Amino acid sequence: MNLYSELAEVGDIQNNIKNMTDNILDLYNKNPRKCEKFLIELGELNKELDDLEKEFESLSNKLR
Repeated sequence: MNLYSELAEVGDIQNNIKNMTDNILDLYNKNPRKCEKFLIELGELNKELDDLEKEFESLSNKLR
């Protein structure tokens, strides 16, 4: 496992979540209940990715 490639992959997924969030917000007025559910789930995923990113960065610092 290459730590730096894993960290880059986390960043890519975070960017995808931001794009999905923007798309859902564009549709919010048409179906707010469904969109709210998706936004909550994306927020939870983003928090998990933030935690994972911090762990990878901590490991990276320890390896230096």
